[in-house]
Amino acid sequence: GGVAMAYNSLGFLYLRGFGITKDHQKAVELFRRGVEKNDPFSTHALADCFYRGVGVEKDSTEACRLYEIGAAGGNAMSMHCLSVCLREGDGVPVDRKRSLDLCYKAMQLGLPEAMVNLAKVLAVGDGVEKDMEKAKFLLKMASSSREEAQVILSQLEKEEEKEQRAQQRRQQSVDLNGQEQSMLSKAMGYFRRK
Repeated sequence: GGVAMAYNSLGFLYLRGFGITKDHQKAVELFRRGVEKNDPFSTHALADCFYRGVGVEKDSTEACRLYEIGAAGGNAMSMHCLSVCLREGDGVPVDRKRSLDLCYKAMQLGLPEAMVNLAKVLAVGDGVEKDMEKAKFLLKMASSSREEAQVILSQLEKEEEKEQRAQQRRQQSVDLNGQEQSMLSKAMGYFRRK
């Protein structure tokens, strides 16, 4: 409800120092109160504090536990962060299938960060079938709000152009080799007749 959201909002003011003196411990205390009220946004904010070691000692395991709660509460950013932790084995055992499932859910909720990460996975075929078209589509979707998406999209397009040029050179080489083989066969035939 409103009280939980107020804890979260006030916590962010303390965390960032917006119009108030920055106080990370106070922010953590307010996020904890929001967590007690089952607010997925406060839960995510507290998880981030643990993940980064802001206002509390850094603890990836506790961060992942809280991301899990936030994700279960429908927080797309918690889904995304837990997805990254599961993919990298940071605070939790590696679970690529679950990581992809969470990333996909966060992407469906419109989270640009999840679109970028899913695009990265699709671009290299890491645990899924490689699909450059889907990867580029997701990066285009995310590029309006994520500069990283624009950079990766540009890199993928350059790589694709480079691969196409290499493919053309290989084909030209095959064509030339075919012509050379044909000419060599003719020459061999000529000398055999003599």
